[in-house]
Amino acid sequence: MVEFLSDIVLGYQLRKKLKSFDLQPKKSVRAFKTMAVILPEELEVDRAVFEALAKSLNITSSKITFVEFSKKKLEERATEERNRIFCSRKDISLSGRFTSEMRDFFNTKFDLVVNYFSVKAIFPELISMNCSASLRLGFSQANYQINDVILDIDPLETDLFLSESTNYLNAFLK
Repeated sequence: MVEFLSDIVLGYQLRKKLKSFDLQPKKSVRAFKTMAVILPEELEVDRAVFEALAKSLNITSSKITFVEFSKKKLEERATEERNRIFCSRKDISLSGRFTSEMRDFFNTKFDLVVNYFSVKAIFPELISMNCSASLRLGFSQANYQINDVILDIDPLETDLFLSESTNYLNAFLK
């Protein structure tokens, strides 16, 4: 019952964010300096893929932030990596408030947000929509409303992802 009520609140927040997102004018992108990657914890994708994408866009590796999400409650994570955030659906209050760590992340402006998930689900979509981003890249299997650039490929095809995303994103810079 609690999860059902939480879904209603989160769904309402997502619809509200999508409506305001549609009304916002798009800013032109001159260069990519910062990047956030939102991906499911279960997805086994090598970080080198995103570092290669960042390198091709002239983004330093220190300017990449990874947000790994999960439906399950995550154990406390000790990580050596600075720009890595773990977020669980259980970390959101019933009223839809995120943790202070996530709110700090949402206050950071990013030039590019990579939505590296291929499912329509309220939780990752809400994370993405709370990000302040100039441009969002994602997959066609996910909610197309949250992305500016949509790739019609399987997320596990990392080489294809890297080449296609590099081509499309560089086209925005010209």
